[in-house]
Amino acid sequence: MNYLTVFSKMIQLFLIMAVGYAAGKVKFMNREMRSVLTSLVLTITMPAMFIAAVVNAESLPEAGEFIVLFGVVLVEYAAALGISFLLVRLLRFPRNISGSSVFILVFGNMSFMGFPVMQAIWGNEGVFYAMMFTLPFNIMLDTLCSRLILHDKYASVPDRQKEKAGGQGWRQVLLSPIFLASAVAFVLALIRIQVPEVIGLTLNSVGSITTPVTMLIIGASLSDVPVREVFNVPVIYVLSILKLIVMPVLIWLIFRTFIRNSMFLGVTTIINAMPVAAVGQMLCLRYRCNEDFMAKAIFITTVCSVVTIPLIAQLVT
Repeated sequence: MNYLTVFSKMIQLFLIMAVGYAAGKVKFMNREMRSVLTSLVLTITMPAMFIAAVVNAESLPEAGEFIVLFGVVLVEYAAALGISFLLVRLLRFPRNISGSSVFILVFGNMSFMGFPVMQAIWGNEGVFYAMMFTLPFNIMLDTLCSRLILHDKYASVPDRQKEKAGGQGWRQVLLSPIFLASAVAFVLALIRIQVPEVIGLTLNSVGSITTPVTMLIIGASLSDVPVREVFNVPVIYVLSILKLIVMPVLIWLIFRTFIRNSMFLGVTTIINAMPVAAVGQMLCLRYRCNEDFMAKAIFITTVCSVVTIPLIAQLVT
């Protein structure tokens, strides 16, 4: 897939996002509406998209290869975390933003941008491979991710006074619609159960709502960020370059030597080129730490990704 094709698809997503931005500015897509739409996406349309990606896929990896690839996903997360901690330390980021910076570098916006981009570039097969990253992410979200934010909040506080990360219980994580849909999709991929065509088409129709709605939500959410105040934190420029260009290129260089599946390698690389995960803002709000810093990082990386993702896609497709 050439650069212009990928760039055209990103422009389409950006224009939908711009519509959401305008709707947010005129207060049509207010917080209440965005909350309802987010629940719709996370509870119904995205789980449907995950299962549709399997039942409607033209080709999927064999069970043995699938298990190996999932192992690679775990190794990739470990590598990304190691690289991020090293970069933050080498560049001497302030302690009160070091945990947030690691989060920014490792965790991309898969749910609200990654899956739509994978769908646009590779179709259902791309969504299936990207979905393999959701299970570890959901598990780390309220464990490791919460601790990264709390690290910043209590960077100068004695250990005995530090708050413990509450987060969701394991039951809540394991019973979330996205986690359950991922598990169902994985089982279907492993045992190759054939479902009636009408079910596949129905799931595909419901899942197809995900991309436009998520872009509208992102755009409307960005409308809350005061543009004049976005560009006054120089460290965010450094983080944006690291997140959108350096990290995906490093991951591609490391994993291309032993990942033979070219589409999986491409998905792995572009997932690391995603803008900052929007859930980072929710964690910062929960713990009342670095809210503005995270919001600005999400805004800048999301806008810049319209240009950088096609460049990275050109590298791996």
